[in-house]
Amino acid sequence: AALAAAAVAAHNEQAAAVREAAAMSQAVADAEKRVEMLQARVDRLAVTAAGYEHACRNSATALRRAEKENAALRLRLEKQKRSPGSLDLEEDPVVERQINLLMRDELVDGLLRERESLLRQFGQMEALLAATERRRGAPASEATSAHA
Repeated sequence: AALAAAAVAAHNEQAAAVREAAAMSQAVADAEKRVEMLQARVDRLAVTAAGYEHACRNSATALRRAEKENAALRLRLEKQKRSPGSLDLEEDPVVERQINLLMRDELVDGLLRERESLLRQFGQMEALLAATERRRGAPASEATSAHA
């Protein structure tokens, strides 16, 4: 009877060990699936961040171009003010360009605000990417360089 009880106890221990191994195996599979989902999200964030970075560069280029034009037109306007001619101001191309420039200044201000917003969003994306990589256990610098 003692032998039968020992056999039943051993069988119960073995069954418990099998259940525990199955639970661990499922936990590992769940963790691997979660890592894959996080990696896919990191990849999407990297693509989005690259897009934001590209948009920021384009905004900066447009801003520099507009600033150069603005400076040139301001010089021409000052020159026109110093040597008043007989031109009607409504038909003066310099004045017309200055009006266009003022409207463009508003556009440039909008581009600057958009650029700042994109830079903030890009910083948030980088922080999220770094946090995700830290959770996965990889150094953020490796993740950033791998996805840049």
